Amino acid sequence: MNGRDWRNAGLTQYASGNYTTAIASLLRARAKGEDSADFHAELALSFWRAGDRTSALREIHAAQEREKSFDVCVAVAKFLSEDKDHTGSARWLARAIELEPTNHEIRFHRALELLHAGDWGNGWSEYEARKAVYPTDFPSTGIPVWKGESLSGKFLWVTCEQGLGDQIMFSRYLPWLRAKAASLYFDSHPSLADFTFGVDIPTRTMAAAGTYKVPVHDVTHRRPDYMVSIMSLPMLHKTTHRNMLPPFDAYRIVSKPYSVKLNGDADKKKIGLVWAGSKIHPNDAERSMPLQTLIPLTGDDRFEFYSFQVGDHGPDVEKCAAELLIKHLGLATWMHTCAALRQMDAVVSVDTACAHMAASIGIKTYAMLAWQCDFRWGAAGETTPWYPTMKLIRQERPGDWTGVVRRVMTELEEMQT
Repeated sequence: MNGRDWRNAGLTQYASGNYTTAIASLLRARAKGEDSADFHAELALSFWRAGDRTSALREIHAAQEREKSFDVCVAVAKFLSEDKDHTGSARWLARAIELEPTNHEIRFHRALELLHAGDWGNGWSEYEARKAVYPTDFPSTGIPVWKGESLSGKFLWVTCEQGLGDQIMFSRYLPWLRAKAASLYFDSHPSLADFTFGVDIPTRTMAAAGTYKVPVHDVTHRRPDYMVSIMSLPMLHKTTHRNMLPPFDAYRIVSKPYSVKLNGDADKKKIGLVWAGSKIHPNDAERSMPLQTLIPLTGDDRFEFYSFQVGDHGPDVEKCAAELLIKHLGLATWMHTCAALRQMDAVVSVDTACAHMAASIGIKTYAMLAWQCDFRWGAAGETTPWYPTMKLIRQERPGDWTGVVRRVMTELEEMQT
């Protein structure tokens, strides 16, 4: 067999998941003269998947010596990201951008790596690339985009984007904007629109994806002077760990008139549970866990456990025959959800909107995070500047929810001491 034959054999073995076998075939191909940048990148992939990071990076550098390749830069950035070297990943993505300066998708992914690494100054600025990656989410309206100009005497329109958790997290900037602008208008996700935020921040349900309906001022009937997307606000605020704004208190205040009767034991601490997010989330397979994995938490009779789970996984309690262990609340609105959350001593949740809401209203929240978690939680550590009452419980190995649940059990034990 010649070098090309061994290379093809190695690629076939790699595709079937036989990485060490692929390495052996590719090494034979190298001995037969295969030496291109793409070949070394393929060998690097095999080494990486086999767990030999040192050899993988050696082959990546060999690929770079032979050709400044955009694909190689992106490949090594992905390797480093999977290994939680987000600073290194961002550095390789910067090399890719040098080769393809107009590639907004790579610029967007570099933003996520920078934010993961804690470089908020550069990360939030690069995060604006999302508008070019997802243009239908940011249609033109003819209203100028606010880029930090004076808002004195101006009418500002704030639009929502992405998920419910994003709105809950970043609505903390609304009071800051209200203090700067003469008037403010906010477009909310439909299920959160009940939080009208007071008469000084008029709120409406945002239009369907890909469309915007420009608001008109209720009194002056003028159109907005500027519009801004809610997830651009950390950049415009120049947010750092030192000047972090507190969570938006309106969620707690507006929901106060609502009540939910739990019918529980007054002498037992109450723990809220959420084990799965929306199935349409691109990382849902990693961020959600089976209820069966969480069940051991409920064996402590000193606690009462309540399910705040919604969506397709709402019936999981019944499917697991866990009705005696977990009370399923079946809450219909966020107002009632907040009313029930206020009665919890703690909430244990995967990365969902409910975790954001619980922490926003000041409830002790244990956020269970996958190995590859969202950029906003950083790469390490148990605390987050976004929510003072939240503790981050991270997977120590990819897919290891059992270890996470074991550590949450320890946290709950400490609540009893």
